Amino acid sequence: IGRIEVPATGYMQEWELAPGEQREVRLPSAIWYPEGSEEVGIFGVKVSADRDIEAVALHWRLYFSEASRLLPIDELDGDYRVLTVPDAMGSGPNGFIVLATEDNTEVAITPAAFTYGLRPEDVEYSVILNEGEVWPVHADGDLSGSRVRSVGGAPIAVFAGAKQPWVGCTAGANSHVWDQLPPVDRWGRHTVVVPFARRSADTVRMVAHEDGTEVQVDCGPPTVLDAGEPMSLEISDTTSITSSAPVLVAQVMQGGDCGTGGSVGDPNLVFATPAPLTRIDARVTVPLATESLASATRHVGVWSPEGDAVEIDDGTPLDAGRGATGTLDGGIHTLTADGPFNGTVYALGVYDALTWTLGYDCVGCVLDLDEAPACD
Repeated sequence: IGRIEVPATGYMQEWELAPGEQREVRLPSAIWYPEGSEEVGIFGVKVSADRDIEAVALHWRLYFSEASRLLPIDELDGDYRVLTVPDAMGSGPNGFIVLATEDNTEVAITPAAFTYGLRPEDVEYSVILNEGEVWPVHADGDLSGSRVRSVGGAPIAVFAGAKQPWVGCTAGANSHVWDQLPPVDRWGRHTVVVPFARRSADTVRMVAHEDGTEVQVDCGPPTVLDAGEPMSLEISDTTSITSSAPVLVAQVMQGGDCGTGGSVGDPNLVFATPAPLTRIDARVTVPLATESLASATRHVGVWSPEGDAVEIDDGTPLDAGRGATGTLDGGIHTLTADGPFNGTVYALGVYDALTWTLGYDCVGCVLDLDEAPACD
């Protein structure tokens, strides 16, 4: 038995879920986000249950769909570094939103760009939020590298993205991009990115948390990043990113006509899971609830740090050791492997898409986040 609540307003609905079952719980039609910048909003949603669950938030809108896996509260923290998606045309804001999980939470924010709320770049300010209250920050400049801290250590959640950026090219269309940020203590020194299916290239963005961080792409020449400094590149093959200190890596789907010769997919954002954060099985379904996704193809991209194959429903194994993609239908699918793996779930429609990670359930794997293979 579970609940979906809005703590700041008292709204609540209950639902039931059997073991192994998946279901979609719809929120009532309403505006579920603050429309201004740097104003306290009451739109935080709390999901709880009497047993362990996994949750994905889905945003349905014609040509502007998105999704994010939701972190359980014990995976939240009080220290975040923001990574967003700048608009190639400069025609729309990017931003992030902070959600408090406890009353009287003091949040200190250092924006990386001049904000719509007239907050200057690189100058810290603070705000007090109660449980369920949110604080949005928008800017025309790139807010990647902004610092968000819970002064007293109370867990907070932070989501980042952009209103409707053009990514990769200005052909096709722009789209809403959005995903939940992992806290700094869940960043790693090794991340593998598997390209999206049916695409010619993806944009990969990353940001450092420490000065002098050396980043290597497929063991190439190092690029040195300072704290809060972002970096972007394009990939078309499975790509390994290693660094001397932890970095946050994002995979961004490009516009629907960017090099594909068609209207497949559109900008979407997903924060890539560091290689040590894994699981050994997963149950996956990809609902499609808007016209632009009605005929979408469903996919999973997987990668295994130990080279194990991942099977979909005990069928043909995917060579996850080198990074692989598989196609799904509309049912619930079970992914299994002899060893650990991680990856991304997504759908590709007509100028529309959904993306979220498989998540992780490994015990003790956080201890390995400071490890990375040697480039020798």
